[in-house]
Amino acid sequence: MSDGTVYVLGAGFTRAFVPQAPLLVDDYGIPDLRKRFDSFSHAAAILDDALAEYSGGYVDLERLMTRLSGMPYDAIDARREFALLESALRQSLVERLREAKKGKVDREKLKAFARLVCKDKASIVTFNYDDVLEEALWSDANAHQTLDPHAWNPDGGYGFYCRPSSVCVADSQMYMDETHSLVLKLHGSINWRSRLGEGTPRGPAGILHHEEWLSPRVQIRQPEYSRIESHLEPDPFIVPPVLVKAELTTHPVLSVVWRLAHERLNAAKTVVFIGYSLPETDLASRTLFREALRNQAGRNVQIVNMAHNEEDKVRVKESYRLLFGQDLPDANFDFAGASAWIERQP
Repeated sequence: MSDGTVYVLGAGFTRAFVPQAPLLVDDYGIPDLRKRFDSFSHAAAILDDALAEYSGGYVDLERLMTRLSGMPYDAIDARREFALLESALRQSLVERLREAKKGKVDREKLKAFARLVCKDKASIVTFNYDDVLEEALWSDANAHQTLDPHAWNPDGGYGFYCRPSSVCVADSQMYMDETHSLVLKLHGSINWRSRLGEGTPRGPAGILHHEEWLSPRVQIRQPEYSRIESHLEPDPFIVPPVLVKAELTTHPVLSVVWRLAHERLNAAKTVVFIGYSLPETDLASRTLFREALRNQAGRNVQIVNMAHNEEDKVRVKESYRLLFGQDLPDANFDFAGASAWIERQP
């Protein structure tokens, strides 16, 4: 384990390298969903409210998902409609992530960041659902035919024994890799899947990793990707972005991930926030950072974010200084964005 550097990654990190990746306020196909749910009066009303806030079909995903999680006065029929809409919206989010990855991806910059992480044996705390960074970490290690037994691998690189999805249809001798770097995904991941019929809540043993970029290298006689898919639950394991994240304490696998995130943040000498605006509404993450980074003595906190104007800069500075203290100097803020920051790294 390295106690040197921890990178905290937000949606802006992925957006810097995958331009079509969705942000919190973005297009999630709500107009089409509105048509599908036209006969569901309660769900239709919620979608109308969400569409009225922004133009062009954009919605605030966190606010919409929070409303769908329910209010005390919701009737039973409304709750049923909201559950259907929440499932459809979750599928829309996953589809946006998958489609974005099919488009333009700056893989060279991602590999540069992956090499930086590996060189420093740093760990990553991320709120992102996508797996573009993990693909870069895996691809870079395999491109050099590394013999390092501690190179990043999804079997152990997520902080728990995350077995490959091939175990659904084939037996093989496997073990949990011990990697120098961990990718701690606080809200789950698009490539975290569960066996068909797996109950909730999810523990570490209930999560498998399933991705096309890894499957050809797992074993010599790898089952077909499509064949494995039929043995998995259709939805990835992700925690939707809601204000009150009850699911974070419901699933034991997330308890493992969050505990490791706290430990590594607490031990780090340098913490670099990249593409994360530290929203005031994300109370769980703010509590994590406040308590894990409580002792600032000798610790270097850096913030890398894309700011288009002075108003954006002021907002980000105020948010971080509210958490870490007003004496956080201007020199610790870099507003050129993740891509430019990576270019300047040795």
